[in-house]
Amino acid sequence: MRYIAYTILILILLALNMEIEHLFYGTPVRLNLLALLVIFSALEKKEVGFLFIAFFCGLLLDFYSSGPFGSFLFSFLFTASLLNWSIKTFWAAELNFKSIFLFLSVGLLAVEIFLRIFAKILPHAAFSDVIEFNPVILRIIFSIIFGLFASFPVFALWRFALKIIIGMETKRLALK
Repeated sequence: MRYIAYTILILILLALNMEIEHLFYGTPVRLNLLALLVIFSALEKKEVGFLFIAFFCGLLLDFYSSGPFGSFLFSFLFTASLLNWSIKTFWAAELNFKSIFLFLSVGLLAVEIFLRIFAKILPHAAFSDVIEFNPVILRIIFSIIFGLFASFPVFALWRFALKIIIGMETKRLALK
C-alpha cells in the first residue's frame, strides 16, 4: 500500500511538473517538483522508501526528457543517497526550518550538478538535446529560489501522503 501511495503522489507531481514547465518556458527557471519530493523523502531518517521514490521519479523524467537516458535517474539516486547518508550520519537533532532549507538548497544544487555530469558521461542519441555546460549560474540560482518557494506545497503533499500511509498501515495491522 505504501508504494501505491508513493506512485499516486509521484504521478500527481509529474502532471503538475509538466504544466509548470510550460509556464516557465523561455525563462532561466527550471523548476522540478519531483526533485523536491526526492529530497523530502531522503530527509526522513526512518524511511527507506526514498530509493523507490528516487528511482521512479528519475525513470519517469528520463522518459519525458530529451537528454541521455538515465541522467535524471542516476542524479536522483545519488542525491537522495548522499542526503540520506548525511542526515543519518551527521545530523542528530530533529530537522528545523533552517536545516530543511539548507538541505533543500544543497539537494537542488546537487541534482543540477549530477544532471550535467551524467548528461556528459552517458551515451545519447544524435537527435537528442544534451544539457551543456553553458554559463548557468544565474539559472541555477533562480531554480533554487523558485524551488524553495515550491517546496511548501510539495512538503505539505509529502506529509499528507505519509499521514495516509500511516493510517492505512495501522488499519491493516488492526485487521490482523
